[in-house]
Parts: sequence; structure tokens; C-alpha cells
Amino acid sequence: MNGTSSELQAIVDRRVGEVAAEIDPVALGRLMGERLLAAIPEFSGSTDEDFRSGIVMSCTSNVAEIRDALIGGRSLEAATPPGDATAWAHELVHRGMPLATLLRAYRLGHGLFEVVFEDVASQLDLEP
Repeated sequence: MNGTSSELQAIVDRRVGEVAAEIDPVALGRLMGERLLAAIPEFSGSTDEDFRSGIVMSCTSNVAEIRDALIGGRSLEAATPPGDATAWAHELVHRGMPLATLLRAYRLGHGLFEVVFEDVASQLDLEP
């Protein structure tokens, strides 16, 4: 492929946006929340429905923010946490959750997003 680096970057950004547009933030947020509740012992023991709903809400808003940034070609480094996610982090602090638990949740969430993104990309008929 001939072209400048900026032309190639524009093509990559457009393709990434096409893949991101196929991701449903509500469905992925729900799946992510369920996975975090099952995988993180500090979360799995909670029977508090508000807490459990907060995890899903935070996941959904984070997925939507990342998805929208990718669709819009915005830098993820410039992204700011959605208000729902910030509120959930504050809730964890009030509940006495260690910072390591929150960081693990984000690490696991990012990993799931990556797997879903790669799966969606492999299902689309994108030119190499």
C-alpha cells in the first residue's frame, strides 16, 4: 500500500471505528459486570443489589466511553472517566475496598474488551 503515514493512520482509525461501532456497550457492560462479580472475591460475596448494579453501570459507561472514542477517532489517552465510573469508584472507597481490587477490576475489564474487540474484528469483512 502506497501512502503517507498519516493516510495509513486514517485508514486504521476508520477500521477501528468500524469494529467499535459493532460493540453493544449495554450488552458488553452487563457481561463485564457479571464476569467481575464472579472473578473478584471482594465482589462475589456481595448480595447488595445496588452494589451489583453499580458494577454493571460502571462497566457500561466505561465501555460506552471507549467505544465512542474509538468511533470518533479520539485518543484514548485524552479520555476521562465517565461520571458513573467515578461514582462507583467512590462507592468502593466508602465500602472499604482496597485500591488493588479496583485496579484488578479495570485490568480484567480491559482484557474482556480486548477479547470482544478482536472477536468482532475477526467477524467483519475488513480488507487487510
